[in-house]
Amino acid sequence: HKVQLFAPTFDRYGIRCLPQFFGRSGQVVLGKKSGKASITYTLEKLGVRNVSDETVTELLKEVKAKGAEKGSLLTLDDFKEILNRHVK
Repeated sequence: HKVQLFAPTFDRYGIRCLPQFFGRSGQVVLGKKSGKASITYTLEKLGVRNVSDETVTELLKEVKAKGAEKGSLLTLDDFKEILNRHVK
């Protein structure tokens, strides 16, 4: 699975536009609706390599639970705290 940072969006008239046309960039966030691709992307961004699929699944479960508990998106520090419990 790949995360599309520059996926086109559609305005109310159905016109495709990319975020960078408006000085914005794509962003991956973590929360209760995240998927494995978001976890993998964040791990790569942090320079964490060779994480098993099983560990990614466990990280995803905790990210979803924490997101539901907070009622908001996780911060990078929230994710690092979860990560430290699973990856030594």
